[in-house]
Amino acid sequence: MGKKFLIYLDILGFEKLTKEIAKDKRIGAPVVRKHFIDVIKEKVKDIEKKHWIVGKHYGGSDDWILVADSLVNVFRIISEIKKRLHWKYLKTMLLNSLM
Repeated sequence: MGKKFLIYLDILGFEKLTKEIAKDKRIGAPVVRKHFIDVIKEKVKDIEKKHWIVGKHYGGSDDWILVADSLVNVFRIISEIKKRLHWKYLKTMLLNSLM
């Protein structure tokens, strides 16, 4: 059995950020929160289809544990998720979903 690498994914400051965006965009904080979580869930599904992870667990709030079987995949996963968490991307996706 080969090595496994755990990735703990958590949106730090999630509650505060959600409230700030909701206030700025004049939409409900639950809408922003759901959008953020949906974006990450979608990306985790994409990563799973690419077979970059061999296991996962969603903590139920804003955290995930992902299991990769290679260090290369760890960096791939972090890179892909980081792209999706970029503020400009999230803002564009959120505004498009409201239209």
